[in-house]
Amino acid sequence: MTLAMIVRTLSMFLARNVCFRIHESPRYLVHAGRPQEAVKSLQMIPKFNGSGLGMELDDVADYHPP
Repeated sequence: MTLAMIVRTLSMFLARNVCFRIHESPRYLVHAGRPQEAVKSLQMIPKFNGSGLGMELDDVADYHPP
């Protein structure tokens, strides 16, 4: 039983990493000082959905309240 559980766990881990790409949140990328990557991440969403969205670097800004 233990070997079967290990095989299932490893196969699911590999399937998740191969089939599903997990991207970092655009919000995290902006706060981490990587706004260019945040724009790329936001531009991938409408491409995946089959629509268009004009997103530029100026549209992504880090806001720190006073």
